[in-house]
Amino acid sequence: MTGFPYDLVTGGVVDTVTAFNQNAEQPLVIANSYHPNFKEILIGLRAGDPGVWELFDVVGAVMKRFTSITERYAWNGNDILFDGDPIDGPLAALLQHSLETGKVDDLTAVAKFGENLAMNPNLNSREQAFGWLARYKFQITSEGYVVTYKGLQLTDDPEVFTSTWASQVSGKPSGFVNGVPVPELSKIPQRVGDRVTLPRSEVLWDPNIACARGLHAATEQYARSYGGIVGIALVHPRDIVSVPHSGAKMRTAGYTLVSTDIASLPADAPVLSGADVSGWQGDVGYRV
Repeated sequence: MTGFPYDLVTGGVVDTVTAFNQNAEQPLVIANSYHPNFKEILIGLRAGDPGVWELFDVVGAVMKRFTSITERYAWNGNDILFDGDPIDGPLAALLQHSLETGKVDDLTAVAKFGENLAMNPNLNSREQAFGWLARYKFQITSEGYVVTYKGLQLTDDPEVFTSTWASQVSGKPSGFVNGVPVPELSKIPQRVGDRVTLPRSEVLWDPNIACARGLHAATEQYARSYGGIVGIALVHPRDIVSVPHSGAKMRTAGYTLVSTDIASLPADAPVLSGADVSGWQGDVGYRV
């Protein structure tokens, strides 16, 4: 296949490529080495790949893939839309930033986080969660789950860990591990891969109370302050119940323990951002 004609200017601070797409209404296209697709554009022009023209349009190219992955988010050229309605706020701003910079993986991960958060039945939880998570720059997975940390204790079995404190609520299971109830007033034993849950109705929502019943998920620093070992726990945004006004932890109705090796967390996992840490003056304790 014959390549497309183009002019490449190099040697300065910024390299620039200019090409002519004879089938476009605006045939002259330009990109410089700051463009996120610059290398792919040069390869496409040299190969004569018809798909190269989409690479010049960062927003258009990303949104084409974006809308094919998420069903509820869209972009109309000016606004981020959720279920057809324009949205604003920090989540929309982060989506817009990912869109404009061509970070497709970040874009789709954040969009899936937004869709997962929309499943949360508590309006207050939905409204508070993103801001709190962004303040502490929590990472998310490609499926939109929040990467959190748990302070755990070692046991005689190297594969079994427990919560740091026992439940203080009598007459009810301390929690459920893979659907199996844990006896009342007990610590919760768990292995990597286990799903730990509590009925949502038993998790206190009130954000004015920092310490109450619930499955807590925290920043790494906070988890280290109370745990003999730190585990990585994935939390579905749907299961976030309360974000206390003070404290670097939240109460949830469920999490999955995925590792006790902090170094296993990918450094390039998308990060929620858009809010500054403010107003936190420490916390008073922790309860399962």
